Amino acid sequence: MYWRVVIRLRDDTTVHCRFPNQIAAQVMKKACDEFLNYGMYLDSHVVSCKPRFPDPSLSKPPGKSWCPYCGTWRSYWKRNNVSRCEVCWTSKHDFYWNRINGGSYMKQSGKVHSGSTLTAKERKAQRRMNRKMRKKK
Repeated sequence: MYWRVVIRLRDDTTVHCRFPNQIAAQVMKKACDEFLNYGMYLDSHVVSCKPRFPDPSLSKPPGKSWCPYCGTWRSYWKRNNVSRCEVCWTSKHDFYWNRINGGSYMKQSGKVHSGSTLTAKERKAQRRMNRKMRKKK
């Protein structure tokens, strides 16, 4: 697993630095925060490559979605017809984003296979019957 430090500069460019562990990424963020006083950039964030899920006790702020990689509620902006996280650029097409935020993109676009309507017991019985049929051949 690796961590990234995302640094947003004043000219709307973004720098992504990759680190092997969280400690190294936090050290880099602290070093970047010292330069913030000089006005060289806007802000920096530590971002994980492993998705994190929201605490169920937290309520969703209006107009924001949970970013699984930032690990917090973020607003998403649209660029080239793709909505992305304002910090780490994760799109709303991401599997974990859809899983956590209810998959509004996938429901609207119809790109997700709806799956089987069978219950767990019915699927189990169907698998059992398929195994029996294979043994008979």
